[in-house]
Amino acid sequence: MDAAFSIFASKLSGEGQNIEGLVPSTLFKELKERICQSLNLHTYDTQVFFKQRVLEQADEGQQIGDLGMGEGAELEVVTCSFCRALPGRWEPAVEDYSAWMRRMTIAEDGTFTCQSGDITDGLVRLVSAQERKVNLKRTCHDANDHVFVLDEDGTRMRGHCIQSGSTYTLTKQ
Repeated sequence: MDAAFSIFASKLSGEGQNIEGLVPSTLFKELKERICQSLNLHTYDTQVFFKQRVLEQADEGQQIGDLGMGEGAELEVVTCSFCRALPGRWEPAVEDYSAWMRRMTIAEDGTFTCQSGDITDGLVRLVSAQERKVNLKRTCHDANDHVFVLDEDGTRMRGHCIQSGSTYTLTKQ
């Protein structure tokens, strides 16, 4: 069994925490969740930098040892301001014919409901802060990826389902 180690994660403000009890096989997703919990952040609007590289959603399934992290590694944590525009109610464009997206309501913690409240296990995932891109995905097994780009004014998102190819436009209500 690998020896446990700690990593230091800090915000740009300088506030930081040691994250202890990690092993090389710890998934980055688990580490990010622990960082956000200890720094009182939400995972959906947080990006983690390691050695000047932004760790993206695609890295979440990677083991931290495979990403080069070990004892004494230092991470920078940044929250994305555009994500503050996400909470609230969103409606699909009439031409999208999307019952699934109807009455989508994103909460402050990044969870969401949709399909007029019938679906309650949604979770916003940050894909790219630079591109203002998020993934609106359920937490159940085999959930589809609905990748959206938020407009500059924060009132409209355009996106598509990676699996089906369906396109959507959501407007904030």
